[in-house]
Amino acid sequence: MNIPLFSHIFPKIGIDFGSSRIRVCTHTDGVVVDTPACLAVHQKSKEVLAIGKEAVDLQGRVEGVVDVLWPIQHGVVYDPNLALALLKIVLQPVLRSNFFSTPTFMVSVPAAATQVDRDTITKLFYDLGARDVFTIAQPLAASIGAGVPIADASGSFILQLGSDVVEAGVTALGSLVHFEHSEKGGRYLTEQIMLLLQQEVGIEVSSEQAERILQQVATVRKDSKRQLLITGKDTKQGNPMELQITSSAVYGTILTHLEEYQKLLQRLLAKIRPELTIDVIDKGLLLSGGLSQLHGLDRYLLQTLGMPVAVVEDPDKSVINGIHTALEHLDEYTESLGYVA
Repeated sequence: MNIPLFSHIFPKIGIDFGSSRIRVCTHTDGVVVDTPACLAVHQKSKEVLAIGKEAVDLQGRVEGVVDVLWPIQHGVVYDPNLALALLKIVLQPVLRSNFFSTPTFMVSVPAAATQVDRDTITKLFYDLGARDVFTIAQPLAASIGAGVPIADASGSFILQLGSDVVEAGVTALGSLVHFEHSEKGGRYLTEQIMLLLQQEVGIEVSSEQAERILQQVATVRKDSKRQLLITGKDTKQGNPMELQITSSAVYGTILTHLEEYQKLLQRLLAKIRPELTIDVIDKGLLLSGGLSQLHGLDRYLLQTLGMPVAVVEDPDKSVINGIHTALEHLDEYTESLGYVA
């Protein structure tokens, strides 16, 4: 990792520590780290053998020797010791270049995170020598990352589609006014595709193959002719197997899944005041996060909700981009939110 030196005596570091990826930004250099949020650990010695992409590449290939572990699950810290070990390695170049200064951290958390969850995540960064630690709700960070001004008084409507956590939120004046939460994100949908292929088609595929299907074949458009050649294992004989998967094979699973998101959004709309409803209908719905790029999702929600729907620019990085903007305007952000560190 080649990370430039900070120019400020008190560096500001932003962290989007998700279930599937960890992204790091600095207030001067933007995003400097973007890697899978996992570690490969030797089962006997407990030594960390690899992190990020190198750890993912070991998954399922050295069973009985190496465990590939993800310290954040469903948006919260599942294993603080693992999380701290991963953070130390990922942040080492940043912290080393600022050895004589104490950084301020801003960390994304789910809107539904409890105070205990927030205390757990902030403690990790104080253990790393933080000067201050701020948390920011993921839908709010995504909204800021999409270009919504921090102190905008009018309401904005966003659906943040993460790997484990999906949250719909209405933001105004730099805060999250209302939200709805689901733990059926992209990873859950990938698992449902794997289960469908195993039970209905008779092929067992890896999570990587299922992710390819989700990215390249899955669609909400019934007339789509998308297809992909996948490799797996025959569920009956255990032999290697190749199969052409079409979008129609997974259409029912995708549609059932998205109906839950539609209901999530409708529950949120039912909670907000009429004044905010006007803002929301006027501006429309913003989609962010990796799953927002699901083929036909924006069109499906436009038709079911009856309002404009748009995928934000660079949706994978909307949360970390929002954190970067908030760090650049930290005083404005903390004042608008009435934040007490």
